[in-house]
Amino acid sequence: MATGTAFEIVGGPEEGDLMAAFQFAHRRGVNFPVHFDIIIGRNGYSCINLFVNGFIIDGLVRTEGDHIFEVSGKCKVDFNSFDQRAHRKYMPYNFEASYDTEEHNGRIKFFDIE
Repeated sequence: MATGTAFEIVGGPEEGDLMAAFQFAHRRGVNFPVHFDIIIGRNGYSCINLFVNGFIIDGLVRTEGDHIFEVSGKCKVDFNSFDQRAHRKYMPYNFEASYDTEEHNGRIKFFDIE
């Protein structure tokens, strides 16, 4: 998978948790865990998950409407393991996302850390 490709977010945090993660990171230097469910694609009725963990929210801007945010930060992604039982090899990436806290969906892109 190439970085910069947009993936679908199909689940994620409530608005309060997202804002708390941003505020804790900036005011206290503490990582407040949040999680997004991200898929690579769909195979019939099932989804092919992308394994991501360790989200750290560095940027949070409210955009269109009351519940859509531009989110940025760092996380760890395994672009190579699509099997639930596979050994994971997570690598660090930056990310940018557009996320709807009411519908709990959006789009996310990952970028190499420079």
